[in-house]
Amino acid sequence: MFSDSNIVIKEQPGSRCCMVVPNLFLKTHNLKKVEEGKWEGKLGFKPIRLEVKSDKELYHLTTDGPMIMTRS
Repeated sequence: MFSDSNIVIKEQPGSRCCMVVPNLFLKTHNLKKVEEGKWEGKLGFKPIRLEVKSDKELYHLTTDGPMIMTRS
């Protein structure tokens, strides 16, 4: 699925916090591959992580909390 050793995840313009408050400062997550299907990094002093759980599911630990992304 991912072959690079580094992944950059950028928050899109228009994104919101708690589905109400516009994010004034968009976040960028710079992640380094630590093992197959797993990338880790830090934003500020908080850990962030992206893991491939299956062909249809990704787990993204953000500074705002965990997020599970699924593909149908």
